[in-house]
Amino acid sequence: MRFSEGMILGFFAAFALAGFLVELDPGRRLRIAGIGLPGAAVAGSLGTLSPHPVPPLLRDLLPGLLPLMAYWQAGQFFTGGDPALQATLRAFDERWLRGMLRLATELPGRPAPGAYLELAYLS
Repeated sequence: MRFSEGMILGFFAAFALAGFLVELDPGRRLRIAGIGLPGAAVAGSLGTLSPHPVPPLLRDLLPGLLPLMAYWQAGQFFTGGDPALQATLRAFDERWLRGMLRLATELPGRPAPGAYLELAYLS
């Protein structure tokens, strides 16, 4: 098993376990397990399969794709924002990043700067 596969396997397993330890509604717990268990199975089985059925390129690419499933799994723990923290972050943005905030939110008919910031975040 490669190091990256072991890390992803550990992440899925830890978050699946955490889903049962944290107070969540049953639907969220089911989604956490439903995302985590197949992800852990894929990550754990990549190293045990013989090289013939699994093309090396697929084995190289999957550890880059499985974190997307991990983000979906982790997102199930989010139940709502913290208004005080959001206000603190907004005040920081307004004080130190005023120009970027204005480009992203206030200029009518100019979605490109906001889209650029979103693409920069995704990168």
